[in-house]
Amino acid sequence: MTVVSTFAEQQLAKYGWKKGDGLGKDGDGIKRAITVSRRSDNRGIGSDANQWNSNWWDHLYNKAATTTTPSAEDA
Repeated sequence: MTVVSTFAEQQLAKYGWKKGDGLGKDGDGIKRAITVSRRSDNRGIGSDANQWNSNWWDHLYNKAATTTTPSAEDA
């Protein structure tokens, strides 16, 4: 039996996986682990960099402010 180095490999080996084989029923899936990288910005996954440069909130507020009229009670 081969020596399994990580917990994940041990779990996969329980179900018949061998190092170098692909994942999936037919063994034709991915062979390399998904890599993780650190992000230095605070944007979420899938966000567009240009979306944070637009002032959509200001535009929305200004549009709402121009369509409302204060009542006598507000004055």
